[in-house]
Amino acid sequence: MTGPFIGALALSKSPKDKVMARASNTTLTALILLSFGLGGCELASKRLSDSDVASFAVTLNQAAQVADEPPEGRLDIHDAVARAIKYNASIRAEELATALAWAKVNAANVSMLPSLVADSRYYGRSEPALSRSTTSSVYSTSSAATGLASELKLSWNILDFGIAYIRSEQAADKADKQFEESRRITTKVIEETRSAYWRSVAFNHLTTRLERLRPDIKRMLDTSKQASLDEAIDPLITINYQRDILNLQRELNQLHTSLAGSEARLRQLTGLSQTAPLRLKPPRTGSPASSLIGLPEDDVMSALNNRYEIRQLMLDLRITDREVNATILQLLPGISLARGLASDSNSFLLHANWTTWGAQFAWNLINLAHLPRQIDVLDAQMQVYRQQAVALAATIAMQVYVARAQIEAQRKAFRDTVVFAAIQNKMLKQVKAAAAVGTVAPQALVKEQLATLLADVRARLAQADLEGAEAAYAASISRDLPASIEIQNSPVAALAEALRAGAQTSWRPQHRMLQMTDSGG
Repeated sequence: MTGPFIGALALSKSPKDKVMARASNTTLTALILLSFGLGGCELASKRLSDSDVASFAVTLNQAAQVADEPPEGRLDIHDAVARAIKYNASIRAEELATALAWAKVNAANVSMLPSLVADSRYYGRSEPALSRSTTSSVYSTSSAATGLASELKLSWNILDFGIAYIRSEQAADKADKQFEESRRITTKVIEETRSAYWRSVAFNHLTTRLERLRPDIKRMLDTSKQASLDEAIDPLITINYQRDILNLQRELNQLHTSLAGSEARLRQLTGLSQTAPLRLKPPRTGSPASSLIGLPEDDVMSALNNRYEIRQLMLDLRITDREVNATILQLLPGISLARGLASDSNSFLLHANWTTWGAQFAWNLINLAHLPRQIDVLDAQMQVYRQQAVALAATIAMQVYVARAQIEAQRKAFRDTVVFAAIQNKMLKQVKAAAAVGTVAPQALVKEQLATLLADVRARLAQADLEGAEAAYAASISRDLPASIEIQNSPVAALAEALRAGAQTSWRPQHRMLQMTDSGG
């Protein structure tokens, strides 16, 4: 009944009263809608439903299954690294976080612009604006009962501009910190990809050969058990044979268990779904070459110049130093300059349009008392960052020396396993020849095949460990990808070709890979 009632009152009033009644009606309606709106917002708040979570989970699963460039043929180490640096989800997330940080920098730059405000207001009053002076009893009207006033005002606060400029520089430093974090994730993913690739190669080799030998193992064990029933044969011989075969099989199964999941890890690192086909190229023939170039002191200096942690601490120091400038700047008086255009529909005004200008001076003197303590806090923060940098430099130097020592140790272990595998392969050839002419029992051939497989797999694992040590060394001195490689706008094949052609020499220690003889039956 409120609406019709107000409308009935409006019909019996003057045009001025109608305008006032309409304004009151509009205001009352807006307040009613606002109250319902606020109440509705409270009622609409609810927790995530199971259907919402299920729908989002399906979307995530579909997104994780998509491969923009499915692998063509077999992947070598360069193909795997190329896919990782382009399609790894963690790297992509850090790249988007860096883009977000720079978007915030661009948004912060807008705060340095002057303020331009357009203001328009409608006003009205229930009684006419009548006034009189003490020297006259005659009333006069100074303004209309209703009217429309507009203003366009340009203002600029010099102090706010200076502070906004410093905040913008700090935001740029924070964006650079996020970029360094993206570098860290990329280096870590490359290191893990190289290790996972070689472990997957060893896993495939072991799985294929072991499955091929299992029927022969079972047959020879059954034959040995039958032979142990023959009283003419020394049981010690058959028992020793069974023990040796089972022990070799146990060691191979342990290696198989330790390598299980390598392919799943490689798929995740290279941006492939877990159901995507994955075929790896066998390593090339050769022997490891020296990957340590230069003196340890040079590597330490390279690490201090390139490691992301050092650069992030440098950015923290610069952010804090700029905070000192902002703190001191806030002590200065604020000066605001303003200029505008104004208009008013009031018919009693002699000039309905006019120009305004002004300046405002403000100074918060209490900030002077806060300054010493704020400076002390910032100075203490900078001392913390400097000490952290010293401690970090010592840690980085230790990591470089450890990485170099691990390469040397892994290289020696690799050479030993290669030599042993080569001798074991020669032994297998001799046993095969002897078994062919009947001078050696078939059981001895199966035993040597298992021993040779174990030696080959250990050599491949030693190669994977050496590759992992070299990747850790490259990460310790923070060797980046060449700047000439454009990642996002290049297909995987082009990235892999750039790495394969030798562009990776600036970030990847070089050595040639080992090709084991396929000593399967």
